[in-house]
Amino acid sequence: MRTPGPITPVRRWTAIALATLVVTASFWSMGYGLAVAVAGTPADPGQDTTMIAAAGVSLSLLLLPTALGAAAFVSRRPDAPMAVLAGMGLAIAIGLPLLWFGNPLAALVAGYAAAAVVTVQQSEGATWHNRAIAAAAVSVVALVGMATSFWATALIAPALPFSAVGLADRWQARSSDRRVLPVAGARR
Repeated sequence: MRTPGPITPVRRWTAIALATLVVTASFWSMGYGLAVAVAGTPADPGQDTTMIAAAGVSLSLLLLPTALGAAAFVSRRPDAPMAVLAGMGLAIAIGLPLLWFGNPLAALVAGYAAAAVVTVQQSEGATWHNRAIAAAAVSVVALVGMATSFWATALIAPALPFSAVGLADRWQARSSDRRVLPVAGARR
């Protein structure tokens, strides 16, 4: 088993960008599947479109481990398969209860945000606390935003889960750098 060194910012953001691309495909295929289930296809609005809707939702759920795997393996987590499984468990544990709010797309984004906390490799000495706060913020933005301004939030929602984790890591690194810097004029 390989022992990866500290994750570089380029590697982290490459993993985040790749996972975000897969999340975007997952999000919009879920949206298409749900729209077809409710309204039918534009060509045949009266036809039975159960198979098309099921295909969209199934593709979306199939892309969940793909996005998590991309994040874990590209960021070179030493326990990438376990991170993917933990992320899938968190996505289900967070996303399913949020279906109570009646917006499956917001629940999907919240599930992805929870999964992003554990799948992207952390820097040395980093904790998961800032990542959890970022995931909670993404969940609130998705739930409230899609309830108030659906299309504006739907356009940015797929980019939020993994990007928020990357920004949380960056913020934690900057705050720890500030604590290490000596104060000018201080005696030792």
